[in-house]
Amino acid sequence: MNIDPALKKRLISASIGIFLLLLLIIFGGNIGITLLAAILVILCSLELFQLFFSAPEQPFKKMTGVVLTFLLFGIFAIEIHGLYFLSIFVLVILGLFVITLIEARKLQQDQFMDLISNLSLIIFGAIYIAATFAFLPKLRALPSTGIMATILAFAIPWTGDTGAYFIGLRYGKNSLFKGVSPGKTVEGFIGGILVCIIFLLFTKLIFFRVLTLLDCVALGIIGTTAAHLGDLFESLIKRSRGVKDSGYLIPGHGGFLDRFDAFMFTTPIVYIYISLML
Repeated sequence: MNIDPALKKRLISASIGIFLLLLLIIFGGNIGITLLAAILVILCSLELFQLFFSAPEQPFKKMTGVVLTFLLFGIFAIEIHGLYFLSIFVLVILGLFVITLIEARKLQQDQFMDLISNLSLIIFGAIYIAATFAFLPKLRALPSTGIMATILAFAIPWTGDTGAYFIGLRYGKNSLFKGVSPGKTVEGFIGGILVCIIFLLFTKLIFFRVLTLLDCVALGIIGTTAAHLGDLFESLIKRSRGVKDSGYLIPGHGGFLDRFDAFMFTTPIVYIYISLML
């Protein structure tokens, strides 16, 4: 049986990644998963701000975005009193405003709009990545359910995406979001949900018995939907910049943002659901 070389590369890199990820989730503890989240924040923010500020003369804007993202990730991920959280968050944003004003002194008035647009992109990108990845250490820290909940946060989008791909390939006719991602179909989306629910039922029977039948159905629906929204949102960003992939660091998969875009939307959903319902 001949396997497409590109598919073979994807399968090998995915298998290695899944194996290492499982080891880290199970044995790395809260510190290990927090370090993983911090590394992913840096890598994904580098890719995102490279998309936004790709011109050679814009490295300062890119690095400002990466640093802000990392600072916000630390603020969001660390458990601190609400008042202190708000104060630190506001101080960081005000600091960025001060940097913007200093930069404005070097510009002409007709360049101010571009400066404000760049500021908006930096703040948007930082919150987009930092706020979503901050739920990963929170998820792993959940008492008694942390390990399985973290595994599900990764497994739900990947299972749903795999189901959507193969079912969409076989039965897909109606485009889901043609202008953003022409390859996604309504049939694939529904198939992805069904495959994810089946996976969750299997997980319930073998590993995560605390889940009920209703939990499996609910997590399958809202988790897969969140994953599709995350993937579509990143596709929207890439299309606005005229690129196919956010990067090229993962063989056969593009960039880290390409691989974790769905996960970024799913993790908060899994955390909130398990915190409230289990």
